[in-house]
Amino acid sequence: AKEKEPKKADAKEKEPKKTLKMTLIDVAKKEATELKKKSNKLYKKCVVQIKKMKEEHLPRKPKSGGKVKVSITVPANKKGGDSITFSNPHFPSQKLKVKIPENSKPGKSFKVSVPMPKVSKSPSNSQNKFTKSVTNALDEYSKAYDDWCQAEAKHRTLQPKRRGGKIEQFKAGVERLKKYDEMLEEFPNNLVNPIDAIFIRKLVRRTRQNEKKRMKAIASTGDVSESPKKNKVNKVITLAVPGKGVTFPSVPFNDIDFERIDI
Repeated sequence: AKEKEPKKADAKEKEPKKTLKMTLIDVAKKEATELKKKSNKLYKKCVVQIKKMKEEHLPRKPKSGGKVKVSITVPANKKGGDSITFSNPHFPSQKLKVKIPENSKPGKSFKVSVPMPKVSKSPSNSQNKFTKSVTNALDEYSKAYDDWCQAEAKHRTLQPKRRGGKIEQFKAGVERLKKYDEMLEEFPNNLVNPIDAIFIRKLVRRTRQNEKKRMKAIASTGDVSESPKKNKVNKVITLAVPGKGVTFPSVPFNDIDFERIDI
């Protein structure tokens, strides 16, 4: 008797069914990825607005006037190799010390380089004043970054255990503190008052507080003219009413005809 041939394996192996947990992981991963893209886009927007700020918004340190050569006469009681002290002719209160060149005799002159006074366009204005475009962009970016941190933390929690049974930790609170680290490199490095993360956090917090106060004031006065809600627009809808008989003309419909309008 002939031996029974083994059953041929299916050409396509059945894909394992996704469990509920796998589905949740996919959803969480997609959400985190989309929020990261949004955060990166708003970060670039912040950089563009920062680059648009001028020196009046971000005061720079006074520029050095450079150096200039002046002529010094060897005193009668000095000779080559001795040191003498003299006043900077361009900055009289500044005292400088120089060594007389060898073979220089009393009454002879030699050249030395002296620093020029620093040039400051606006010494009284040293406070950083961000434009509204920058503060609004920072606020939007901050919110998007915080949302990404929450989504990424949720995604990491749902991940299966790895590396000896340990889940790779992602602390949203710690990550939030890093949101401005890279952005600080976009500011000029010669500011009178350098920008740090603490300053930006305070600025964003103040922006949100001012927005809440403004909305509260609008609500208390009943003035909704500045409300961010969109003004309602009246729309005209044409209704096709069939006439008598059994034959009716075809009427085209659009998706918008079936949208619900809240009154």
